[in-house]
Amino acid sequence: MFVLTDSWFRAVTDDLVLRAGLAQIFDRCAAARGFWETHLMRLKLDPLPSGPPPECMVRLDERPDTPIGLVISGRWDTTFEDFDLSRPFLIVTAQGTIERCESCLIELVSVL
Repeated sequence: MFVLTDSWFRAVTDDLVLRAGLAQIFDRCAAARGFWETHLMRLKLDPLPSGPPPECMVRLDERPDTPIGLVISGRWDTTFEDFDLSRPFLIVTAQGTIERCESCLIELVSVL
């Protein structure tokens, strides 16, 4: 029998709430949407709204206020079908700003 622990449930719901909030910010930030649509065009995928939304969520641990955001641009790794965070990438943060990270090799980045 599988029993859900309160801490596991809270972690999952916190993650869902955070992703929903970031998705709303992404919808309101035209520049972030432009970066994402360029990414989709490079992969020859449908543009939004039928194309996939950003899913790679990261936290930049060494920066003031440790921004959390969705990766919207960077080098795409076709083997893993995800962003290569060892290269420079852009995120749209929970505050609605676009920030550049040089790579997870240069600064501490947590994938959420």
